[in-house]
Amino acid sequence: MIVLKQAIILSSLEGCGASGTLPQNNRLATIAETISHLDLKAEDLDIRNNPLRRQFHELQKEHSMSPTLDTVHSEIAKLGAQFNPDILAITRSLYSSLVSPPTSVIKAELDIGYGPHPRQKLDLYHADGNDMRPVLLFVPGGGFTGGDKRMDNVFYGNLARWFAARGFVVIAMNYRLAPDHAWPSGGEDVGLALAWTAANVRRHGGDRSKMFIFGQSAGATHVATFLFHPQVHLPVAGISGVILASGLYRITEEHRAPNLIAYFGSDPSKFADRSPITQVANNAVPLLLTVAEFDPGFLAAPTYQLAEAVTRRDGRPPPVLWLKGHNHVSTVLSFGTGDDAFGRKILDSPTEFWPDRQRATARIRYVPGLND
Repeated sequence: MIVLKQAIILSSLEGCGASGTLPQNNRLATIAETISHLDLKAEDLDIRNNPLRRQFHELQKEHSMSPTLDTVHSEIAKLGAQFNPDILAITRSLYSSLVSPPTSVIKAELDIGYGPHPRQKLDLYHADGNDMRPVLLFVPGGGFTGGDKRMDNVFYGNLARWFAARGFVVIAMNYRLAPDHAWPSGGEDVGLALAWTAANVRRHGGDRSKMFIFGQSAGATHVATFLFHPQVHLPVAGISGVILASGLYRITEEHRAPNLIAYFGSDPSKFADRSPITQVANNAVPLLLTVAEFDPGFLAAPTYQLAEAVTRRDGRPPPVLWLKGHNHVSTVLSFGTGDDAFGRKILDSPTEFWPDRQRATARIRYVPGLND
């Protein structure tokens, strides 16, 4: 019974943290109401034995108002270089109340099908006008067995609207998930979504000759698989650059987590072929690699390994952004909060990665509080 109660209260905490429309004091009231209805005791919450839940509990008590960015940065640093579902829930709660509300300037067209499967859906964000803007396809993470382009009313619309306000047509996609859909389904879906984008984005003001892809975590792995693996890659013209944020690019026998086995399989003889890092010779599209200060080692090392492989291929290193003060997910959760250092670093990347970016982004009109 206690285990069931723990699951219910954790679900309540996560749900309240994800609700970007509720101020934090209302979220506290919801949590308190849940506790009272379930007659939960301190031992049910496991606060004394679980430091992450204890820290979340203390944070909720400490801040009756929305946290400041300084508070958020401090709490992210306290969480340290680790990642798990608790870290995700805490980080979402920290950032959700800081995201600026949507404005009517950015239009959103939701759940457009790019394939027959229910997960093969995408959301499209753009400003008014028809002036051939660059296109950004965002592929979210989720550990290969979960994740969503629109986790709630806040994330990842925050990221899409941020880039749309700066002159992009933005597409956020879902993809099929393990265990029902194993390797290489994620990479295949990236290709299908990109093909849909190339065929349809012009009528939304997008320039199919300037398409960029942004993958984070498992999404970065799927993007890399699409780019490099000859079995998966579709010859879609117009890919100008790719951002890969904290992905997994080499699979070995050490990767025994259930979600990884569900997607990549359990046969070690196939791991090398299914590792994007072994296929980098097949595509030389410009790359921008990113890693967060508080990425745990097993999620940080693959970015540097990929950078080494690309350096050996090209004879020079790709740009690599090290994101101070961020953990594995705060990078993409921070868009639209005023903590937009990640986005600004992306847009300030080398000019060869963003051809004609200044001309393209200058066309969107200034929106106070949105473009700042």
